[in-house]
Amino acid sequence: LRGGSVMPSYKHLIIDEALHLEDEATKQAGYSISAAELNALLGRVLSRHEILGLQGALGSAFSALTHVSSAHEKAEELSEKLATAEEAIGIAAQRISDVFLTLGEVIQRYDRDASGYERRVRIIDVMRVDPMWSQVEIEWDQAAEPISIIIDALRTFLHVVESAQEDELPNKGELLTELQVLGEELGLILERGYEALSSGGDELICWLARHQTTGAISVNAAPLHVSDILQRELYERLESLTLTSATLTTERSFSFVRERLGLHDVDELKVPSPFDYVTSTLLGIVNDVPEPGQQGHQKQLQTALLHVCQASGGRAMVLFTSHNALQTAYHAIKRPLERGGILVLGQRVDGSPRQLVERLRERPQTVLLGTTSFWEGVDIVGDALSLLVITRLPFPVPSDPIFAARSELFEDPFTSYAVPQAILRFVQGFGRLIRSRNDRGACVVLDRRIISRRYGQAFIDSLPECSMETGGSATIAVAIERWLNPVDVTRH
Repeated sequence: LRGGSVMPSYKHLIIDEALHLEDEATKQAGYSISAAELNALLGRVLSRHEILGLQGALGSAFSALTHVSSAHEKAEELSEKLATAEEAIGIAAQRISDVFLTLGEVIQRYDRDASGYERRVRIIDVMRVDPMWSQVEIEWDQAAEPISIIIDALRTFLHVVESAQEDELPNKGELLTELQVLGEELGLILERGYEALSSGGDELICWLARHQTTGAISVNAAPLHVSDILQRELYERLESLTLTSATLTTERSFSFVRERLGLHDVDELKVPSPFDYVTSTLLGIVNDVPEPGQQGHQKQLQTALLHVCQASGGRAMVLFTSHNALQTAYHAIKRPLERGGILVLGQRVDGSPRQLVERLRERPQTVLLGTTSFWEGVDIVGDALSLLVITRLPFPVPSDPIFAARSELFEDPFTSYAVPQAILRFVQGFGRLIRSRNDRGACVVLDRRIISRRYGQAFIDSLPECSMETGGSATIAVAIERWLNPVDVTRH
């Protein structure tokens, strides 16, 4: 959505897995700025090595231009520009460090959420009037000064290289590209940094992030709405657009996705599934696990996992909504299940998602524990995956900056925004189980809110019609065992 394309011109477009279109448009129209990115760009502009001497775009251009006759009269000017740029790079690097150090202090002050691999703090009005934020703005302006000097040097060298003859400057095209790209990228970062840190705006969501492992800090921004961007950059250029996915409806309606994508005058078609879920799929709802956040939830959830995974003899995938919850369950159920010959493998613990899926295919007496990447895209046909467990309804994280900002657009953000988003994710997860007409399996939901809360029925109504059973984890375990090992009545 931001210029450039590797695709030829087209007038007709089909987008598969279109439920991700809003997220992908948000990602493409958004941006992130980090100290590492800025320093890498400065290194590409000019870096000094003891053995190689001056390097980078400016150093290479200066060395090349010393052999060009038309540039001799500007030699002194270019030498001064080079020296000025080198000095500016050192100053810029220090001031960039100062900016991100202060941003780290801002995160420390405003981040009260102790969970997650990345700490995110949304930049809101109350933060922008904090005296500490004034310091951020001042430091960014100070960093912008030497960066502007560097951009000016890049432009000067660009113009001189442009005027040189091809026969005197064999690598002219390469130098022009690098000088132009670096100037544009630095200019864009200055523009974006000012936009996110100083101006803000009602149509922009801005936040700070710090990686829990590396400590790296970034400034991030994304559009509040993408429907107008999609209309302008995509829809208006097309004669036809087809959006497809196994998951585009909530409660059998396209209305939520249509609204989010700004699709109004469109044709809809919901194609029935080729699978007979009534005879192939048992939906088991466990009602004796306390709701998330209630006393005893984790212990009873682990007990339920042991019951249902033992009943299926492994052949299972368990979906979590956070890595912390996954690791807690992993350590609790691994030893008891492995004593019974059922291997337990966890995402980020025992390998990549692809490696774990292959191990399940090779050894079905296995339970996979996964988070985000396992809720979609996993395709295991046959008996190797016979049990799918959804530990928790996949509601968005309330503190996520993009979700929080867009929630403010609704009178009832939970019902109108959070629930439909969770339903789409829930149905995606459910879809991992039955992958062919011959598959047979059980999907178990351990979040009792699906029956105890008013909104829970919307999740059930969004699934295809299945055989269904509700009860305690021991009861559901018995039902799973019977379902996966049906008695052949022809023998009696």
